[in-house]
Amino acid sequence: MAGFNVDTDFALVIGEALIDLVVEESSADEPQAHPGGSPMNVALTLSRLGRPVELVTWFGNDDHGQLIQDHLDASNVPVSAGSRGASRTATALARVASDGSATYEFDLDWNPPAPIVIPSNAAFVETGSIGATLEPGYEAVLEAIERASTSAIIAYDPNARPTIMSSPAELLPLFEKYLALANLIKASDEDIAWLYPDLSVDEVIKHWFSLGNAQLIVLTRGKSGPTAWTRAGVQVSRVPEKVNVVDTVGAGDSFMGALIDALWRRDLKFAKNASAIGDLSQAEVTSILDEANAVANVTVSRAGANPPWRHEL
Repeated sequence: MAGFNVDTDFALVIGEALIDLVVEESSADEPQAHPGGSPMNVALTLSRLGRPVELVTWFGNDDHGQLIQDHLDASNVPVSAGSRGASRTATALARVASDGSATYEFDLDWNPPAPIVIPSNAAFVETGSIGATLEPGYEAVLEAIERASTSAIIAYDPNARPTIMSSPAELLPLFEKYLALANLIKASDEDIAWLYPDLSVDEVIKHWFSLGNAQLIVLTRGKSGPTAWTRAGVQVSRVPEKVNVVDTVGAGDSFMGALIDALWRRDLKFAKNASAIGDLSQAEVTSILDEANAVANVTVSRAGANPPWRHEL
């Protein structure tokens, strides 16, 4: 394993690395290329916050792939063996509206080498978004998460992409397999509205806890801020500080990376400590949300998925 001592506890992130081609919705300019992809952004955030991390992904030996590799190298994120075997590097055309929100059009190739190795010192395993649902690679991802759930803290972000995913009714059973395995779930209000159009937020949260392993569920609502629920019944809402939003690309991913970092700093790592996450106090959950907000605030204040380094906080 490149990048850090093989005996060091680390986070293993599984999922897509791609190129965000970012353009303002009303602009005739050529799109600007930024390395992205939800899981890659999570890995980048963790590394920039000083955490050892490895990324299991899938991109090509083309110009876009080299851009991703250079981006990862600059932030000390090693990729697993075989991650550069794609026929082409995936792209996401991100059209940014005047309020900073983004919509996406994708060109994807996702087939990471299987089986995905889960080392015993992987303290956290995170996945979500496209790589967790896209054929044919999702089968390797789900199988890896099932194995990892016996040893690591599992973090999952549905990060639904309706423009490239089939109907929510078709995908919900797959989403719920991940939701049942995850100890930490981070989702957006858009995810819940798309997956469960007939349920209230409270009904969805109760349902997710009933599925199995969830200990901490965090719902993000953009500028309105996050709300968190613990298995023991603590509920906390926080409003982030007002910042000048350039765009929201990668904001949720950096928030997820920061949540993992916050648990790590409290030594809540490996599956043996999962239940302690569910017993966090209101003060501890408040502090965790504030830490994650601080990271996301930096990300939205600059272009593309560009999470902060520890010294910037």
